[in-house]
Amino acid sequence: VGGILFRRVAGWEILHEDIGEGDVAFKVAAHEVRACALIAKAKIPGLCVPLCCLVDAYGIRFLCHAIAPLDLNTLAYGSGNDALIIQQHPDAAPYAQQIGSLFNLAPHPVLERLSAAPVSLYTPVSLELHRNINYKDGDTMPRYFVLNAGRCFAPDIPTASDTELDGVDAISRVLRQEMTGLYAAGEQLMSGWVMYTSTEPHTCAQCGKMIIDYEYYTYEKKRYELCLSCFETCNHEALPYPVQRLVKKSIPFSQRETYWRHETTGERVDTKPLQITPLNPDAFYTRDEAGTTALRGCSRYVLETVVPRFIEELEELECTPLTPEDLTEEMHRRGINMRYLGRIAGTRLSHLRQLCVREILARTIKVLIRDGLFFMNEERPNYTEDDAKAVIVHYLNEIFTPVPTEESNTMWRYIEELAQKKFGYALEQGVRAKIYLVALLRSICAKIGVTLARFKGFDFAQAVPLAVEDI
Repeated sequence: VGGILFRRVAGWEILHEDIGEGDVAFKVAAHEVRACALIAKAKIPGLCVPLCCLVDAYGIRFLCHAIAPLDLNTLAYGSGNDALIIQQHPDAAPYAQQIGSLFNLAPHPVLERLSAAPVSLYTPVSLELHRNINYKDGDTMPRYFVLNAGRCFAPDIPTASDTELDGVDAISRVLRQEMTGLYAAGEQLMSGWVMYTSTEPHTCAQCGKMIIDYEYYTYEKKRYELCLSCFETCNHEALPYPVQRLVKKSIPFSQRETYWRHETTGERVDTKPLQITPLNPDAFYTRDEAGTTALRGCSRYVLETVVPRFIEELEELECTPLTPEDLTEEMHRRGINMRYLGRIAGTRLSHLRQLCVREILARTIKVLIRDGLFFMNEERPNYTEDDAKAVIVHYLNEIFTPVPTEESNTMWRYIEELAQKKFGYALEQGVRAKIYLVALLRSICAKIGVTLARFKGFDFAQAVPLAVEDI
């Protein structure tokens, strides 16, 4: 319509997996837009990402693409039929390599189903690079268009066994690019970098390495220096100077400083430059054992290192998010997915715990209301906006009513089950009475695209706190 392709987010098949509809499908579509935005931001010369966005309307999500100048015969890299045929044009490969580097993806083989031959790829097999049918040599217009980029985010596989994670999870449950761009398995130092611990560094005359201990042996008159290890292990009689001339010396506190410097460029950094571990986005699909192990290593790093470190920062007040938006931004900046919010909610600080629980509730209730709107679409083909308002108000009243009815109890049971499933968090008994309800209402409305007619004056002591006119 009007040069825009509207794709309803439901029933997509990716790598033989039907992602269905609802929350999981919505996530997959969101990955697509986010990946496209990152590729566009990188401004790779000659590569274009068609304009795209998500549109949510009454429980239905559409992925909207600007129509690009391509057709069924323009595919130059990747596969549009679940690896039945894989294209790998030499001219397109450098563009794919740059995309792979952007997301820290490992080159990996994928078996082409038609030929049964392995094909080495820089990007997920489902990513497509298409030639611009209007491109001519010397043109300044883009040479290639990228489609289906959502799987550039590596899968999050924290379980110990492949059987505990199905194919749909491997597509929808992904690691953030902020994390995959920093993960370094084994803490291996990048080539060419040397660690220094002093502003006036010293080199061991025996092993030739930089002395990183704060103590060393020196014969100052001859400017001869030994690290502690070499002094203890070397043959003292073979030293060029009498051992009694060597004096143990400490580096002054004013000179103690840890940093790394590149041997060739001279560049200095204060954070250890680690060898980043590239990840295989197709490892789960291709049953690549080494690739799956690397993915699990990154997932464990998030759970066992990054999340506990973030909780420590929160409890030491080094990071003080005040709103759900602040919390989301801080988590994403560290590469932490929102599904780990339940772990953050375990903090000992009550105000942060309430902020986390409120966000868990808002995100869980959003899913339930969106599902309710979807069912309205299915049951009432000629629904109106007033029908949608009525559905939303019905859900909100069942959630916020202080009167325990069978329907409200059922609603809260669904919320508890979904919060446990999505965030791994067990809601406390009577959580409704412990949460700031106005803030929860505003957060829910912001997430489902609803504007409140007023921002205060709601009486949550009433059996029916909201009316259709409030929306």
